[in-house]
Amino acid sequence: MSSYESYEPSTHPWGPSIFLIAFLSIVVSFCSPYWLANDGELEEGHFLNTGLWEVCFTNYHDYTYRYDRIYDGCYWTLDEEMHVIEDQLKRRE
Repeated sequence: MSSYESYEPSTHPWGPSIFLIAFLSIVVSFCSPYWLANDGELEEGHFLNTGLWEVCFTNYHDYTYRYDRIYDGCYWTLDEEMHVIEDQLKRRE
């Protein structure tokens, strides 16, 4: 029997460890509603926080929208009510 045939590969714990850390990071990022949060430095801070699926406001009124709609509380980002202000939620360049 040659040395090639009797070789047994050794496994290192780095592969599963890195996979577990990456997997947990992805799960936390998809479940966390706090991707961005208001730090309280703005005097009229109507924005509280945002995540991937949820955005929260306190008495926010969009003046470009012709109907009087005040956003107060947390809303699902894919909700029909949010399509009115979705351009304001997107990143501006």
